[in-house]
Amino acid sequence: MPFAKPFKRDTGIAVLRGNLCPDGAIIKPSAATPRLMKHKGRAVVFESIEDFHARIDDLDVDAAAVMVLKNCGPRGYPGMAEVGNMPLPPKLLRKGITDMVRISDARMSGTA
Repeated sequence: MPFAKPFKRDTGIAVLRGNLCPDGAIIKPSAATPRLMKHKGRAVVFESIEDFHARIDDLDVDAAAVMVLKNCGPRGYPGMAEVGNMPLPPKLLRKGITDMVRISDARMSGTA
């Protein structure tokens, strides 16, 4: 698409700030549905990817929850593996929920 007529408005990256990221966080706006761009919900925090995998099947969450994955970024995880693409809890998938807010310091691909 030409620069003057982009495929989608306000893409690229944006800096977010809030109580979960007082120093800022980066989001790729085109990777989120518009209804999730402004959101409030209960934070469910995972201290590591291993903690996430151990608890994901039995989580007591709804679609309004915000899943937060910590310690998987360049300071917390060897080699900064691509572990930021957290799948939705099976409980929500069975209800037909297809998206929810997920935050991580981990790397994820541009297609996730």
